[in-house]
Amino acid sequence: MLIINHVNRLRIIVSGIDHWLDLHRDILMQDTMNASAVISNIKDHLIRISQIRSTIQSALDGTVQKLKKELKNDTDRFFDPRSGPIVHRIIKFINDYQIPYHEWEQQLNTSGFTHIMYNLFLDLKHILDTYIAEQINPEVIQFLKKMEQQIKMRLESIAEPYDIMAQNAFLEYKNVLASYGVSNRSEKPKCVSLTGLEQIKEIADIKPPSAKIPLRYSARIKTQAVMHFSAYSIASLLEKLIKRSMVANNKKEMRVFKKGILSLKRELVHSIISHFKDYQENIKFQYVFKLIEAAAKDLFSNLTECFENDLSSLSSMSRQINRTQTDKESFLIKTNECRESLQELNKKIDRLTERITIEEQ
Repeated sequence: MLIINHVNRLRIIVSGIDHWLDLHRDILMQDTMNASAVISNIKDHLIRISQIRSTIQSALDGTVQKLKKELKNDTDRFFDPRSGPIVHRIIKFINDYQIPYHEWEQQLNTSGFTHIMYNLFLDLKHILDTYIAEQINPEVIQFLKKMEQQIKMRLESIAEPYDIMAQNAFLEYKNVLASYGVSNRSEKPKCVSLTGLEQIKEIADIKPPSAKIPLRYSARIKTQAVMHFSAYSIASLLEKLIKRSMVANNKKEMRVFKKGILSLKRELVHSIISHFKDYQENIKFQYVFKLIEAAAKDLFSNLTECFENDLSSLSSMSRQINRTQTDKESFLIKTNECRESLQELNKKIDRLTERITIEEQ
């Protein structure tokens, strides 16, 4: 699809050169009075084009700003840790998850407390990663697709009236040329639409930020584990001094272990909130806003592309009208040679288009 778009642009360039040759030939073959009148009318047309371009750009700029504001608010609501649909669910999942204490109780007597807490962290991380991948990420992907559809619909909603305006300006231009006997074999521009967003993202290298949560056994988690372990060790020593029973010791050990788990869960919740706060900002500034700007730029290019082939050197054309007959004949010969080359280019473009179409089927 990307290749065929580039091929179509080549076709437009060839058509523009062909039109440029026709226009110069017809104007140079006229008398000075008529030729100057043609140039004057074309200059008026170029002013009209400039006004249309400015109007389109202003409309797109306004839409871009409104879209950014709306989608910013939507993103903030979606990732809000209290009222949004996903972050509070992850927090609830962490807080509600029941640790199988009986499976860990046996290890308390054989492994160090900090070692057990680290293994518990890895276990919780694996369970949490699985939950997010299966339950949360699909909702995030769906939310991003919904925003992409909003971008597409809003930009295309303003494309139609300005597309009609551009086509009308083209027809006015063609009629002016025809009234002076100047040919214009350029085709009427086709109805314009936004290029596919997937193509725009690929061309502009725009990608959603990674949804992977970098949960780590942080220094703070280690410190909490050491504190709980130290408290447990001191309590155990005191209990040995007063000869408490082993059963009481085990109960105390489990209480300390449970406190360590609560601290671990709090740190996980803190990491989740921090991650999604950063992710929320990256979604807005690194993805959504960039996609809006790239899509608006693409639409502006599509809407004004039919104007890009108009002449930029009209101010010097009046001086060319006074060329001698020999100069004009020489110009016609060169023009015909160029036209033959353009015809060959068009044939190559047609063959290339046919080949691409067959390969895509």
